[in-house]
Amino acid sequence: MAVTARRTADVLAFLLVAVGSLMLPYTGWPFVARLLVGVLLCVPVARLAQTNRAAFVPALFFAIHAVIAPPVFLALERLPFYVPQSYFLPAAVAYLAVLFTTPGLREHARWYRRGDANRLTIALGVILVVGSAGALVAWASFVAGDLTRFARWVPDLPLPLLVLYGVLFAAANALFEEFIARALLYDAFVALFEGRLWAAVVAQALLFALWHYDGFPGGPVGVGMVFVWSLFLGAMRHTSRGVVAPLVAHFFADLTIGGILLFAIVV
Repeated sequence: MAVTARRTADVLAFLLVAVGSLMLPYTGWPFVARLLVGVLLCVPVARLAQTNRAAFVPALFFAIHAVIAPPVFLALERLPFYVPQSYFLPAAVAYLAVLFTTPGLREHARWYRRGDANRLTIALGVILVVGSAGALVAWASFVAGDLTRFARWVPDLPLPLLVLYGVLFAAANALFEEFIARALLYDAFVALFEGRLWAAVVAQALLFALWHYDGFPGGPVGVGMVFVWSLFLGAMRHTSRGVVAPLVAHFFADLTIGGILLFAIVV
């Protein structure tokens, strides 16, 4: 009974800091309030440092992000164009510096391994790239409605530069989102559920899908699509034992989104 209670408390502590960190920049609260909440989110991370070291290591990123996200967002609002997920970069740099310079932390991080390109992973990747492309086009055509609400993602550039920006958009977005989901969330849930891989895959997919409610695809249908897609990406993380395979699959999905927005908004 005591072990179950501790495990439940650890899961809740991680969810508090992870969800709070991801949602805090979008709350619309005053700057000082967001900064204060970000500092308070470090409390459950301190608990994980004592009770579950393997879950503490990925949770540390979300704590760092929660603290520095308010000033980062304030600075990014002054940029003339949208840089996808760029607000994660300062926290990621700080986190990696701590991870690779602090003794005893790196051994708990499994995500930075390249992994293997075995047949099962390749098959999953092909299915995912083709399936996600068709699903995204279908969502944009029959569910999304007016796509001009995504116009802020498309800078005012000449067409050749816009195509280049689309490729860079896909690469940056895939890199940061895979770092969040199939690296940190996956590692954390494997540790929290004590090796129950199916639970870790489902948990990371659910959290990632809910985070994309206002994304592309978004809404209830989009959340369901992202959930299924994330299950496949989580399976690829498991079969390949690394993040490169899901990162490549994610890049092609984001490239499809870039192509859809290019034709819908620009062309």
